[in-house]
Amino acid sequence: MVKIRQVEQRVAQIDHKHLTKQQQDTLLTIKSFLSKAKEAVSLKDVPRAVNLAEKAQTLVGELPNVSEPKK
Repeated sequence: MVKIRQVEQRVAQIDHKHLTKQQQDTLLTIKSFLSKAKEAVSLKDVPRAVNLAEKAQTLVGELPNVSEPKK
């Protein structure tokens, strides 16, 4: 699913070494949403997968060193 891959790419751009505790917690939440989204895809529950990926996408924008993807 494209949206999941986009968020994963954005997570890969984050400098994990300089995150605050709160930002680390946010990153864990993002990873949880991505995992659940992938599970939903495997169960063919596309609406749930999209919803979870969108939540992860919203949160990833709150972390440093992440810019909006170019369209």
